[in-house]
Amino acid sequence: MNRFLDIKLKKAQDISHPSTQMYVEIKKDILFFLPKEYLPFTIEIIDTYNNQEIYQNQIGIGHWCSFDWFDGCTLIIKTSKGKEIGRTKWNSIEHGTQSEIAFDIWCATKDKTKGVAIGTNDGTSGEWVHLFHQNNFSNLLLVEASTSAFSRLSKHYSKYKNITLVNKLITPNGGQVKFYEGGEGDNTGHTNSIDKDHVLKFFNKVNEVTKESIGINELLIENNFNDLDWLHIDVEGMDDQLIMALDFDKIKKPKVIIYEKVNKINTQKLEDFLHFNGYNIWVDDNNGMNNIAFLK
Repeated sequence: MNRFLDIKLKKAQDISHPSTQMYVEIKKDILFFLPKEYLPFTIEIIDTYNNQEIYQNQIGIGHWCSFDWFDGCTLIIKTSKGKEIGRTKWNSIEHGTQSEIAFDIWCATKDKTKGVAIGTNDGTSGEWVHLFHQNNFSNLLLVEASTSAFSRLSKHYSKYKNITLVNKLITPNGGQVKFYEGGEGDNTGHTNSIDKDHVLKFFNKVNEVTKESIGINELLIENNFNDLDWLHIDVEGMDDQLIMALDFDKIKKPKVIIYEKVNKINTQKLEDFLHFNGYNIWVDDNNGMNNIAFLK
């Protein structure tokens, strides 16, 4: 433990706490050599991807602060005079879940993979398309059903020529469905699903609309991603249905398929489907919400 400035990054512990937590405390021994006028320290957290500040606090001797969802962020500490004295950057190998580590290592060892993420939200955290391994992607297809979340996604990714953005709801076979979004204002669409009960777990207020969807095979073929290397699905309870709807007569089998093992998926049926089609399934039974299927 540092007796002057204690910084801890607590890894995601379990499914109920799937994010990294940052903790900073200033110890009294710092006054042994640092004049009081350099205090309090300013604690800043910025989004590493877009360099935007998302948190700021000032703490003095014996005080502390913490921040959840530090994933994809950078901690910067400055004196009261604005001098930076240190920074800590989140990275998956040190701070991520086991499934994040597995995917990032796989991406880092490949040359320019082609991938699809369905249910990206704003694309800055949690969906594994940001930060260092972004440079390992030749082409990306990022899909988000929520108009509000897609607007934020576009601000982050529209400048990249190798990224295709699609604002559509994806279902196994397409058609009109009821679509539910939680939150309001800037937070609208952070959690969205065709399962109303799932959204109500996180928000008291739910917005309901009837939305036209397209099938997953149609999505991949129309956007020339039927030869994808990896597929990441995070659609709040419909992951299994989308995967089992893949038509491998039309779609090249992805080398990697990432899906959430929580919510209302039929685990046994999905595993049977994946095994039948030549996949080994790595189960993150330690601290992650995702399983990863690797093509043999």
